[in-house]
Amino acid sequence: MSGKEKTKKSKKRVEKLLVQTDLSKTCMTFSEWQRFMKTVPLFSQAEVVSEFLKLIDNPIRLKIILILLERDWACNCEFEYAFNAHQTLISHNLKLLRIKGVIQFTKSGQWNFYKLTDQAKEFFLAFRSLFLQTTFLPPSKK
Repeated sequence: MSGKEKTKKSKKRVEKLLVQTDLSKTCMTFSEWQRFMKTVPLFSQAEVVSEFLKLIDNPIRLKIILILLERDWACNCEFEYAFNAHQTLISHNLKLLRIKGVIQFTKSGQWNFYKLTDQAKEFFLAFRSLFLQTTFLPPSKK
């Protein structure tokens, strides 16, 4: 069957489906669509949610958060040990998390100590629990 014949056959299938489908029950008017979109959770905040997901898309930042879920406070040097990474890379990621309100810090001498904000801790405990329960994640490599 040639490409032209396939296209013609496909077009006939689509036309048949359109005849069988009551589009008045499928398509919405513009005003109905606007009302519907107001009911979609987080739709109006999609950009904010997307920015937040980009923040935790980085493995170092996500691992910092996971470590802080297990500890009240952690020193910046401990993150260097955990990731075997340069201090400037760790500091950069800690700063991004701090700016976005995910972590807070206190200084003691030359050391900075970090912890999750209460709101972030509550969110990430639920986040971790959800991911531990899912089956769509690939098995971990050992």
